[in-house]
Amino acid sequence: MTTGGYQHKPTLPYTPGVEVSGIVLQVGKNVTRVKPGDRVMANCSSGGLSSRLVTGDRRVYKLPANYSYEEGATFLTRA
Repeated sequence: MTTGGYQHKPTLPYTPGVEVSGIVLQVGKNVTRVKPGDRVMANCSSGGLSSRLVTGDRRVYKLPANYSYEEGATFLTRA
């Protein structure tokens, strides 16, 4: 993708990654599904390999207690 050989040619700079897991740092004023401190998994259209990410709340799910962050970051792709 960085060499322009992939069919999707995003504007650079570009951060790849569509599945993530982590801890919620902040939420918007109308978000009720998750709160700061929650362990979550999510999918996004890009940016998943960054250290922080903003995505829509409908793409975010609470990470089950018995799931690792690694499992959460791959679950939505497998499901």
